Amino acid sequence: MGVTEVERKPQPVASVSSVSSSIPKQSEVQAVYGKPGPAVENQLVMINFPFSFRIDWNLRQRTKRIRVHKLAAPQLEKALNEVFNHYGEEKWRELGIDRFAGSYNHRKMRGGNKWSMYAYGCAVDFYAGPNGLRTRCPDALFCKPDYKAFLDIMEANQWLPALRLWGADGMHFQRARLG
Repeated sequence: MGVTEVERKPQPVASVSSVSSSIPKQSEVQAVYGKPGPAVENQLVMINFPFSFRIDWNLRQRTKRIRVHKLAAPQLEKALNEVFNHYGEEKWRELGIDRFAGSYNHRKMRGGNKWSMYAYGCAVDFYAGPNGLRTRCPDALFCKPDYKAFLDIMEANQWLPALRLWGADGMHFQRARLG
């Protein structure tokens, strides 16, 4: 299998996107988004979409809302509207991009003692099963050519795909650079 554009090795985000300087580094998120807990929770907003997402762990349940930090919400709203418009409703569902798997969660990083990007309200997940935490390209579903536009649109709107940041955890997108 040949290497696709999506499968490129992770690179510093500053070289990937010209808008990245306005995205905080992970080491800066507390100064930008606030301290996890009430300081972040008081700044969370619900984005209301004109289309629905299936809940990844219960596909019969749907939502039209995603809760994130108010400073990350405009970019996510724009990105997901562009993704939906690019693919159309049928392809959006067929590809599973509509499978919402999580956003704000007051928790530490898995296996660590630092706060997760979810605790800052600047991370979201989609279609967890085939895009797992340790799943790398080419095995992650989001590494397939059909998903390139999804990743490109998210990145162009400052929601960085983990696949392009550290090469795994394809479900994960965050509004924070590494560092």
